[in-house]
Amino acid sequence: MKHILYLAAVFTIISSVFANPGNAGKGDNFPKGHLFIIGGGYRDSLLMVEFVQLAGGTGSKFLIIPNASSEPEETGKELLKEFSGYGCTNVQSVVFTRELAESDSLIEVFRDVDGIWFSGGDQVRHTAVLNNTKFLDFIREKYHTGAIIGGTSAGAAIMSKIMITGEQLKMKEDQAFVTIMPGNIEVKEGFGFLPGVIVDQHFILRRRFNRLLSVCLENPTQIGIGIDEETAIIVSDGNKFRVAGNRTVLVLDPVNSANISTNPEGLYSVENIKLSLLQAGQKYSISERRVIE
Repeated sequence: MKHILYLAAVFTIISSVFANPGNAGKGDNFPKGHLFIIGGGYRDSLLMVEFVQLAGGTGSKFLIIPNASSEPEETGKELLKEFSGYGCTNVQSVVFTRELAESDSLIEVFRDVDGIWFSGGDQVRHTAVLNNTKFLDFIREKYHTGAIIGGTSAGAAIMSKIMITGEQLKMKEDQAFVTIMPGNIEVKEGFGFLPGVIVDQHFILRRRFNRLLSVCLENPTQIGIGIDEETAIIVSDGNKFRVAGNRTVLVLDPVNSANISTNPEGLYSVENIKLSLLQAGQKYSISERRVIE
């Protein structure tokens, strides 16, 4: 009973905070929805309650996509139970196949969906089944018209067009991302919900700086966002985000860097790369590439 009362109080507080979302969604060129990107690990109930509230509250309609899991059916059931614990009453989990992802009838079932959640696991499992399908086009449409799209771990990696898979191509397995060099970090096509950005997850805790910096230097028009565990970025207008959660978010900005080159061993050098380390409550503009008030 105490747990239920606590969550009810949290919903009341967050409802008041988000009653006036400012200029989120203004203008035809901006997505009217939100992206809710968690770096993996433990998900604090406060984070998930905020996700639910941004979707419209516990009476909203949610779709869980657990395909990244090695046991998607079981993961789907666990996530259904988790969302039910937050008071949600209209939640469905679908383990996608390519056939389902091309199904017009399934799109109609979820035509009024308010929030979509991608599970953790292996991000390639998400993209292999949904990339270049009708249902992914439908998800993009829902995001642009007001739905919230969220995910954790693998469900974070898919958010960018350039998606880090977690594999490396040149170094041995026991040499886990020990270099900053071109051509070593495997990337594939992600969903591209957040243009101009490369997302990495479990970032500080698993020491993934080397791999994100390597990919950013290969793609110096992109900003790298490394989200730590227990931490989220909440994107509005498709352009700015706020940090929430217990740990930190690192932003690598190579856009105005200079003299990107490699030595005879194939290791990168670069001058004047910009780095920001953000904590809960801080905000960042992607288009302006700076921390904002």
